[in-house]
Amino acid sequence: MISRFSSAVMFILATIITIRYNVPINKAMKQWDADNPPTDWKEIRKRWMFFQSIRSWILLAGFVLLCFTVTI
Repeated sequence: MISRFSSAVMFILATIITIRYNVPINKAMKQWDADNPPTDWKEIRKRWMFFQSIRSWILLAGFVLLCFTVTI
């Protein structure tokens, strides 16, 4: 029961991170001119990659917990 709840929390947390951090960066990047990106584009990419990696690890943990729940 606890692992089922924990799995759901992980998936919800990953969704919140996506909406709060990754989506706004993606929307801002859509407005960029490919031939003339902003001067701080590397910092923005680094920030996006940070939150993407956090999100990926959270999703992996949620998946492992879900698999554990299903096998019990």
